[in-house]
Amino acid sequence: YPVFVRAEEDGLLILGIPKNAVGKYELIYSMNWFDSLPERLVTILFINLAIALFLSLIFGRKLYDNLKTITSAINDLRDEKEVNLPEKGIFRDIRRKLNQTSRSMLCKNALLSEREKARVNWIAGVSHDIRTPLSMIMGYADRIAADKTASEGVKEQAVIVQKQSAKIKEL
Repeated sequence: YPVFVRAEEDGLLILGIPKNAVGKYELIYSMNWFDSLPERLVTILFINLAIALFLSLIFGRKLYDNLKTITSAINDLRDEKEVNLPEKGIFRDIRRKLNQTSRSMLCKNALLSEREKARVNWIAGVSHDIRTPLSMIMGYADRIAADKTASEGVKEQAVIVQKQSAKIKEL
């Protein structure tokens, strides 16, 4: 049972408390301890501030480095460059999404490139298929326009065919 004893003017005071109701601890401090308490509190405060500053610098630097990496990756995506960030740390989800966006962009760019190649090849083929007969038409129109035995009406029509053929050739 916790029991407290104290000397009073009238005698001895004994206080008994029920079992497990209160813990009894007796601490004795010297007056020197109380006299140096303000200096110790200030010292503890400065040590805590130094630790807090140190930890904030460390974690702030890590946070800054992570944000700098993510910002660089976003700039690379803007420039359509491949991004492959390690998917770890507190920004794991953002890094994963940037990697997915990069893969998706590269896949779409590859499809667009294939489509552009097919378009260029198709245009080259059509151009070739048009120019070959057009050259023959232009040659015949030149011969008709230069023919002295042809009538003036036929020569005028041959000149019109030459002009229209030149327009088609430029296309």
